[in-house]
Amino acid sequence: MKRWFGDVTLNMLLKVIIGKRCVGPNAKGDKKKAIDLQLAIRKSFHLMGEGLLRDYIPILANLGFDRHVKAMEKIAIQIDSILQGWLEEHRRNRDKNQSLDTKDGDFMDSLLSLCHSNELPSQFDHDTIVKATTLNMISVDMAEHFGMANEKVVPLNVLVTPRLPSHLHGPIM
Repeated sequence: MKRWFGDVTLNMLLKVIIGKRCVGPNAKGDKKKAIDLQLAIRKSFHLMGEGLLRDYIPILANLGFDRHVKAMEKIAIQIDSILQGWLEEHRRNRDKNQSLDTKDGDFMDSLLSLCHSNELPSQFDHDTIVKATTLNMISVDMAEHFGMANEKVVPLNVLVTPRLPSHLHGPIM
């Protein structure tokens, strides 16, 4: 049952972000990438939940106690390569369908439209902006389960902290 809920969550999330389901009988996307992403996210949440001794005793960082840091860097590289593949796939599809007047179908297409309209800050690479925003959306939805508060996350932070930065939604009244 746990695996089924994980697959449903991942499919709903990927349908919004990249526009296709990747796990299950009617999957149209790359199942291996989706499973790799799911495992990487699971590993990263596991590592985030562990307390590190070097956080409490900083001198231990200089002595080579960085097993968790290396594991997180490996996970970050893995997630980055998956997101880069999806980004390149979206760019190829946009180039093929450039003549067609279609509205943006998913989150990554919307971000690419913003990049092409030059509405995003130019101080960062557009690929970095798209991948970071997508990764932020993945981590928020995996922690909150479809936008609802998950009791395992610190409840006060989930309920009090807005999901969007204040410069995007304005002051909260």
